[in-house]
Amino acid sequence: MSRALHLGGTKMARSVRFIPVLFAAFIGTTLCLSQAALAASVGEASKEEGHRDSGRGFIRTSYAYDLTDLERQTLESIRQIDDYPMYVMTYYGDYGFDEFIKRGHSNYNSVTRYGEGCTCFSSLNRGGNIIYGRNHDWYQCPSVIFFTDPPNGYASISMTIGRDVEAYLADPSVENARELLSVPYFTLDGINEYGVVISGQNVDGEFIYDPEKISLWSYEIRRLVLDYARDLEEAISLILQYNNLNSEGNKLLLSDAYGNSAIIEYFDGEVNVIRNVEPWQVSTNFLVRYAAPDSILDRCWRYQRAYNALESHNGRITEENALSILESVYNYTQRSAVYNQTIGRIRVVAGGKYNQVHTFHLPMIVDLANIKTMASPTRLAAGGRVRLVARVANLSPRPSSPTGINFYLSNKRRLGKRAICIGSRRLPSIESGEKRTIRLRIDLPDDIEPGEYHLISCVNENGRNNDDDEKNNVSVCKKKVIIR
Repeated sequence: MSRALHLGGTKMARSVRFIPVLFAAFIGTTLCLSQAALAASVGEASKEEGHRDSGRGFIRTSYAYDLTDLERQTLESIRQIDDYPMYVMTYYGDYGFDEFIKRGHSNYNSVTRYGEGCTCFSSLNRGGNIIYGRNHDWYQCPSVIFFTDPPNGYASISMTIGRDVEAYLADPSVENARELLSVPYFTLDGINEYGVVISGQNVDGEFIYDPEKISLWSYEIRRLVLDYARDLEEAISLILQYNNLNSEGNKLLLSDAYGNSAIIEYFDGEVNVIRNVEPWQVSTNFLVRYAAPDSILDRCWRYQRAYNALESHNGRITEENALSILESVYNYTQRSAVYNQTIGRIRVVAGGKYNQVHTFHLPMIVDLANIKTMASPTRLAAGGRVRLVARVANLSPRPSSPTGINFYLSNKRRLGKRAICIGSRRLPSIESGEKRTIRLRIDLPDDIEPGEYHLISCVNENGRNNDDDEKNNVSVCKKKVIIR
């Protein structure tokens, strides 16, 4: 399926195949409060709960009264995977986000926020696996991991609080179904198929509002990034186009699969982008304000412990290391999650049960480029032997899956119904940034008609890789093959 999105003057187009295999998931955070203070804050959060749908009017009225088949399929996909509890669901079809972000919220005073105590970090091991860890520290509450693949955006796995799931399961009314179907608009964390991860943390920031910009909730900004950003720069560009209605009490940590991360903080009347200066970056519940990371270790014990652990590994950690770091900063943690941004594997722990890990997988985008095709000799008779060569590069930040490459003779410079497949070869996995040369010798068919042909090779026709740009999968030999 071909997709194109025009947003902020940037066109993003690609082909994608989303495979609903095991799902991926969520993450943690931790308030730099004493346990007593954190327990006291639960009461305040409970008071806010009754007002939390003040920004949902647009979502609620955007659905027809009767549920569609896709909406019913979404609701029927709910499964409980942990008795803490934790649920998973697949969101089928569109949820109207590309239209919503054209207008956003008009009454910003009506928007409230969830609390988020958090410890988050990025381990930016370039040349290895990029790892993102998160603890979500708050009072005990259900959670839901959900999978989306919107027609005008990127596939992703996200998480939020699962109260609407439990309300719907207890009373599957149309009203409760509507509330649950708005779940993409309340994204706390997630990863998309390009390996971009984003989450938020509560802080004492500053409300910054530009009347010329469209306004979104922080949870909607996270959905914006997951649906439309392929890397850190695109994510930052998108964030800067919108007001964050939670800016006075929220900041963001985001990173990409190329080994780049940044903290977004709101202070001094500006949206501040604080990029990583080390091969790791840590964010908890205070403003960094461009300070040297090792000069603020005394601001939060969780920040200090996570920073020291990452420093001891020079930012090169495994998924197991990441889980150990999250366990070491446990603090009323409801969920811990480790995102492997390179291969799309997510490991999730509910309620601090670190001996019980749920593992999910999101098929990640790969870009295989077929950069050269050659034949020798280029003049031969039907049934003659020819040597075929192709050169394939992996342009993505992750290894490709094993696939195949096919060679064709065609009377046109493109593959058509009359193209003749003359040879195939298995293509092993190619590491990020590497090139692979494929060589084979074949005998042409005896009954091939004499004439001039274009030699064309095509990689990944079997769809084993979720390819970013299928147009560069095809390469045409510069010289024609002449059959006598």
